[in-house]
Amino acid sequence: MESPEVKDTGIHGARKGISAAFLILALGAFLDFNTYLSVLSILLSIIAIILLLSYRKYFSTRQRRAVYGSIALYALISFIVIGGLVAVTFTFIQDLLTEGFSVIIPPQYVNSVFNSIFPLLILNAAASDGLCYYLLVMRLLHRVDHAIYIGALSVSVGLRLLVLVLTHQGSLPIPQQVSGYLSILRADFYNPYQAVLSLSASLILGLLLLYVAAQISRGKVLYK
Repeated sequence: MESPEVKDTGIHGARKGISAAFLILALGAFLDFNTYLSVLSILLSIIAIILLLSYRKYFSTRQRRAVYGSIALYALISFIVIGGLVAVTFTFIQDLLTEGFSVIIPPQYVNSVFNSIFPLLILNAAASDGLCYYLLVMRLLHRVDHAIYIGALSVSVGLRLLVLVLTHQGSLPIPQQVSGYLSILRADFYNPYQAVLSLSASLILGLLLLYVAAQISRGKVLYK
């Protein structure tokens, strides 16, 4: 049987380790505002997942199930998205080689590739950036913090989805009136402020994860 001193030392170390995992996730969220940095964000997420799994015994049963569910969903979505991106990339390269490769890639090719992966990006934003992060902390916050987290996370995901929809150059299965509003929004707001929207979404998610890390580090979640 563990002595109280050993038990206290163990939970103190676990809080530090789990808090570090959320700090790494926060860093990945801050970097995820740019497509070219997304790969680094994924690598940081993998490191954080390994840390969380290494301290899994310090979670309660309900917390552990939520964490496991989040990680499993993240792995599934990542597999689908990466597989789809690889398939689209090969098709894109094949088309370029067929029509004559040029150093300068025509804009229509870029738009075509984006439109092809658009459903995957929507899935990633809604599930990986939204549902996964909700499941990850749903048992780690108290009621008021939980409500604030859901609200801010919804805003972050909403901004990501808005950026993707406004970037899409093709037709969308939405009412014509809504499409008209989106065209106005794209011209008057999105074009000059695209970077601000993407950065805001990343900052909100990163700050949320930093808050969760602080709560864990202060002993507000893990009591064992």
